[in-house]
Amino acid sequence: MVADIADRFQQDGCVHPIEVLSEAEAGTYAKRMQHDLADLASEDNFADWNYYKPYLIFEWFYELATSRRLLDTVEQVVGPDVVLWGGSISNKPPHSSGFFSWHQDEKYWHLEPQGRAVVAWLALSTVDEQNGCLKYLPGTHRKGEVAHEMTYHPDNYLRRGQQIVDATQLDEAVSIVLRPGEMSLHHGLVIHGSGPNESSRPRLGVNITYLPPEVRAPGARESAILVRGEDRFGNYAAETPARGSASSEARLEHQRAMAGITRRTLSTAGKRAAYDGARS
Repeated sequence: MVADIADRFQQDGCVHPIEVLSEAEAGTYAKRMQHDLADLASEDNFADWNYYKPYLIFEWFYELATSRRLLDTVEQVVGPDVVLWGGSISNKPPHSSGFFSWHQDEKYWHLEPQGRAVVAWLALSTVDEQNGCLKYLPGTHRKGEVAHEMTYHPDNYLRRGQQIVDATQLDEAVSIVLRPGEMSLHHGLVIHGSGPNESSRPRLGVNITYLPPEVRAPGARESAILVRGEDRFGNYAAETPARGSASSEARLEHQRAMAGITRRTLSTAGKRAAYDGARS
């Protein structure tokens, strides 16, 4: 199993499905997520809490990101030393128009060395083509970084609306259909995206980004959490994970983390302004 996951990851740039939670466990986390999203939706920083490092705001997210079965799988492709560096909440409401354009994650993460980031996409509900599952182009991670354009489309969940310029391979895309508690692992350079939710069901899930500690983000003092093994490089300031949901301490911790990643972030207001400017 270890060799199979590692080999498939290197060959295709994505491995799926991998069961890390029972369906009942996934359902419990889905309820906790939905409760917090409904309870905090009116907060000024709500969009950034969803999009950047939710494990600093929501205790349930940190529990998922550090669950033993998930990390056991991540270790097979990252190595014995694992840093929790990022993530987001992937909630697509029923009959919603939001989508993720075809892109590479590491195109705008600016990591060195490139090609070491691993993203876990964990389903907390049934995820299929009807409600906007992730799709990817196998093997595209081996091409390295490809050209993107920035669209700033308001329905695009990506803050800059970044999308690949060459779309000739899209008919080769593979859909990642997941049951609650299953996940996929994808390479930071594999081309992927997802469409809108055209169903009457929500698409509930999280994505979590892991790095080996030797990978760094040049030009900024970013922060992260060592979740397995040891850190012999010291590239990241230590973060404190959330306790509860959006406590005053968690809000300050998230604010500190955001200050370290301004070069690769864009606020919701900034996206709207950029989109309006591109249209004028």
